Amino acid sequence: MSIPAEIQEDKWIGKTLLGDYAIEQLLGKGAMARVYKARQNSTGKYLALKTLISKEPELIARFAKEVEMHGKLKHRNIVETFGCINDASTGQAFFVMEFLNGKTLQELVREKGPAASSEAIYAVTSQLCDALSYAHNMDIIHRDLKPANIVVVDTEKIELKVVDFGIAKARNDTVALTMPGTVVGSPIYMSPEQCRGLELDPRADVYSLGCLLYELVTGNVPYFSKNVMQVMNSHCRPEVHPKPIIAFSPKVQRPMHLNQILKTALETEREKRFQSVAELKAAVEGWHNAIKLGLDDNAEIVMPKV
Repeated sequence: MSIPAEIQEDKWIGKTLLGDYAIEQLLGKGAMARVYKARQNSTGKYLALKTLISKEPELIARFAKEVEMHGKLKHRNIVETFGCINDASTGQAFFVMEFLNGKTLQELVREKGPAASSEAIYAVTSQLCDALSYAHNMDIIHRDLKPANIVVVDTEKIELKVVDFGIAKARNDTVALTMPGTVVGSPIYMSPEQCRGLELDPRADVYSLGCLLYELVTGNVPYFSKNVMQVMNSHCRPEVHPKPIIAFSPKVQRPMHLNQILKTALETEREKRFQSVAELKAAVEGWHNAIKLGLDDNAEIVMPKV
């Protein structure tokens, strides 16, 4: 039986770390890190191990910060972490996390199309808002919220978990891991202030969540261009707005109401945005409840304040 080229070239697959963590499979890789599936021999459980590819000091410092911050987060909608281990022979560090058997929200939208039911849209919104609200209360901003960083572990009950706090930032950090004005994140989902390299607060995650929900409902991102700077420019111009969701999602109920909610989440000026993810959750809950009550879309929209 031939061995796939990807496994042949990956020195960690087939290796057992500390005599206990048997690495079996590469789950994903990016420019900076790889994530493996490993079986812990002492417990029989499967875990995910994340390790850096790069040896750059700044990225190593950021990885250490991720381990430190993510270790503080214990929430049912955030992937659980179990600290860090080091390979005895090389010193390579591996961040140990629970293994999530599911698909990303990005994969599900691409496979099944956008969500149409208010139950599904509210389920995703409420869980993400709960997870982010918890992180924000711990003074941690995610800064890279996107469908690829949300894993749906139960598609029937719609249960999900937020992953990858790799560029998350504690608001009270005294030592910055990036220079002022440096842009980090995914441009398609970035808040205007993040595009400009400004200091961020939880409202940046509100904006990114608005982008994510727009894609969940329509199957399209709010702004797209092959030119990254054009995308970032669209985020930063108050006069530019995404197409109304009805243009893509004719089956969504009370589309004008939901469109107004997403428009508020995607305000360029953060003072005009929902001031917290709790406010966004309350607004989507109001939309969901209005549908359950059979209210017409022309009924007055009241944006709740939390």
